[in-house]
Amino acid sequence: MFRRYPIGLSANIEKAFLQLGITPKNRDFLRFFYPDEGEEIVYGHCRVVFGVSLSPFLSAAVLAHLLENVPADDTQLGSKFKLSFYVDNCVTEVNDIEQQEKSILRSKEILSRGSFNLRNEWRHIPGKINPADLISRGCSPNHLVESHWWEGSLWLVESPDTWLITMLPDYDTSEISLDRKKLDCAI
Repeated sequence: MFRRYPIGLSANIEKAFLQLGITPKNRDFLRFFYPDEGEEIVYGHCRVVFGVSLSPFLSAAVLAHLLENVPADDTQLGSKFKLSFYVDNCVTEVNDIEQQEKSILRSKEILSRGSFNLRNEWRHIPGKINPADLISRGCSPNHLVESHWWEGSLWLVESPDTWLITMLPDYDTSEISLDRKKLDCAI
């Protein structure tokens, strides 16, 4: 379902698993032992741990719940973002710059309600240098094989400083950050 629109966007949630707290009664399921001079000390994690097989499921369940319970005016965006996340990565698309700006701002606001910080690393790769666009632009099977599109662009092996990727503007989200801090303090 990706690349039906001219602008593709990607971002990720900062420290996604660490934003998920574990209730005290469930911490026994995430406990570990620490030997201390012959004595075993038992600790229980307070946050979801990266690398535990259940972590992606818990993260997905929390994101799904958050996106299913958006305000009425964000229902369409919530539904779109439910299909755009894989664990803590978001890949989506928009029609134009105005929709891009609105999507970034609203998605940050929605996710901040769950204390998630959607990083300011939204990027756009122009279609002419994006190998993923080769098929959507239309090409023959022979041209596809000759293009070696599965190897990616040659510029990917160069220093990221030389990439022709547009870092999208860092939209003012100071109010969102302030609300997030209030939520963190209230917990």
